[in-house]
Amino acid sequence: MLSACEKIEKSPEGQRILFAEEGRNEVSLTMRLGGDYFTGTIDRMFLNESGIWEAADYKTNCISAGQVKSESEKYKWQVEAYALLLSRLHPKQEVYPVSLYYLNPDRVFRQEFSKPDIDRIKLNFEDIILEIKKKYST
Repeated sequence: MLSACEKIEKSPEGQRILFAEEGRNEVSLTMRLGGDYFTGTIDRMFLNESGIWEAADYKTNCISAGQVKSESEKYKWQVEAYALLLSRLHPKQEVYPVSLYYLNPDRVFRQEFSKPDIDRIKLNFEDIILEIKKKYST
């Protein structure tokens, strides 16, 4: 049985992510969000074939190819958080792609977020933080 690294290296999608001309692993980012801080760590950030920085997260769930889309819905907040963080690191991009790379079944779920999408995501996270602060304020 192949290890996770061997699977990625043998996969065309894995190679696209792992062997991009420029990339970084385990990128930790923190940004100001209103009066608070928002932090995340991206598994892999790379310059894709279109010359755009893309965030990728490796998923080790064992699912079928038919489950990729529905399983990816469970990671909606994570994907949006990565897009928001990516937008702060590379603000001149027009789009912010985020990929979930499932090692089993060797499939990628990819979303692109526009600048208006990023504005909506930012407001949504600000609202969530405000709700949390109200609920748990002492």
